[in-house]
This record gives sequence, structure tokens and C-alpha cells, in this order.
Amino acid sequence: MLRQRAVNHIEVYSTTDFNILRCLPLRARGKNMTDMTSCVQKQCVYIADHGNSCVYRVTVDGSETMWPVSSCPESLSVKRSSNLLVTCVVTAGRLNSCVIELSSYDGQCLREIALETNLPWHAVQLDNGQLVVCHGRGDCSQVSHVAGDGTIVRSTKKDADLSLPYRVVVDNDNFLFVADTNTRRVLLFDPSLSFVCSMLERIQDRCQPCRLCYDDVTRRLYVAQSDRTIIVVRL
Repeated sequence: MLRQRAVNHIEVYSTTDFNILRCLPLRARGKNMTDMTSCVQKQCVYIADHGNSCVYRVTVDGSETMWPVSSCPESLSVKRSSNLLVTCVVTAGRLNSCVIELSSYDGQCLREIALETNLPWHAVQLDNGQLVVCHGRGDCSQVSHVAGDGTIVRSTKKDADLSLPYRVVVDNDNFLFVADTNTRRVLLFDPSLSFVCSMLERIQDRCQPCRLCYDDVTRRLYVAQSDRTIIVVRL
């Protein structure tokens, strides 16, 4: 868990009893840290800094590296190859929908995918190489399968009634969990993007699900809310 305070730090918790184990102080003074993800293979976490247009790589021993990004990073995800996907909405003050792939070795840009979608909030890669992208706001909100050239292959239908699909995670069977922030729900979609059910719905007044993490070993879904609490769902 990333805490943004006068001195930023990462809090490490036990997945057994959820007690805090330690804190990793951050030298980075991010202007607007928007997301964090981890990589088991590289034993590190990545933090997106929207304000400084960069990504911080922090290893388990606390060492930090800053990787510059050509656009302002909105969110992060890690591919099975361990490379990092950076979803961006803004470049130099202008809307620029793209996903940038960075090498997990040195942070070099390997490719940039210009997206056909507007307002992409988060992207993850499926086993078939396609991306799943949460995008849009209000009536234009959708979750889509996107090809390697950025074109939309298929999208969710209106029956899910999405309002702001902000984050998505995928399980081993390619089912999708989507945090729809404005409606305060976590929704489940099957691999063809058909709506299955609402997993969580308006649990607490005025609390919005804003981040998701799926643990495929313990089959737990972690839901971070806007009030800085985390809900753990056993699946």
C-alpha cells in the first residue's frame, strides 16, 4: 500500500493476518502518484507519478530508480513477460490515449500503442496478447478488448450500466473484475465481456472502489476504497 504524506512510504502487510510488517520510505517526492503495481519475477513495485511523467521502480531492499515516460502515466500493470504497461491519458497538457510498454530491465520504451478509445484509465494484457482497457466516462463508459494496433475488437454492452470503469484485473480463467468508481460497484465480466454480476455494491456510503488487486494463489480480490480502507474478498 502506498501512502502519500509529507514523507511518502510503502506499507507492507501480511497476507495471513493483514498486520503491517514494515514500511519502505521513498526518496521520491511525487507530485501526483496515481497507481502502484508489483512484479513477483523482478521482486519490485512500480509507482506511477503523473505530475513528473515518470515511473519509480522500488526493490524489496528499498533501492529506487526513476524511469521517465513520454506521457503522464495514469495507471500500471505488469505483463507475464514482466515488462510494464503504462496507460496514459495526457501528454503535454493534451489528451493522448496510449499504452506504453517499458522494459523491466532498464525502463526503455519498447513500443507505444495509440488507442482508438477515449479516456483510457487502465489496461492489462490477456494471454492471447490483446489488451483489456477500461475507458470513458458516463454514457461513454466501456471495457474493451483492444488489438495490438490499438483498434477495438469488442466492448461491453450497456446492460452493465458503467459510469466510470477505473480499474480492471483478470483471473486465470480470463474473467474480469472491474471497479466502476462512480456507481460504487465491483463488477464481474466473462472472457467475452458479457456482464455476469455485481460482486460488491455500495458497501459503505460515499466510499468508492478505486484500485483492485487479484491474488491468483489465494484467490483473493483486494479492493482499495476512496476512504483508504481495503476490502478483502475470498472467491
